[in-house]
Amino acid sequence: MTEATTDPMAAADLVIANEKMFRDDFGPWLIDNWGIWLAFNRRADRLWNAGVRHAGARMIGETIRYLTNLREKSSRFKVNDHWWPDLARLYMLAHPGRPLFELRGRT
Repeated sequence: MTEATTDPMAAADLVIANEKMFRDDFGPWLIDNWGIWLAFNRRADRLWNAGVRHAGARMIGETIRYLTNLREKSSRFKVNDHWWPDLARLYMLAHPGRPLFELRGRT
């Protein structure tokens, strides 16, 4: 486990140091939605530890969205599908030895 997976400020520093990889508003969003990052990181770790070497960030994100809706009667999920690629990029930076996601350029 890296510091960027446990400390919001360390993750924000990683985003700032690699700002061209992320949407302009990803850093503030990450801090405001830290729990979503933790859930994404946890699910990606589970896949990696199970031997999966290629996964989709959207698959993980939609699973989080689904499970959140099951748990909360009036769930207002705070993430749209635009954040999954940024979360995948952050995961790859936080875990440089885990090339779990295929990254594409930002448009």
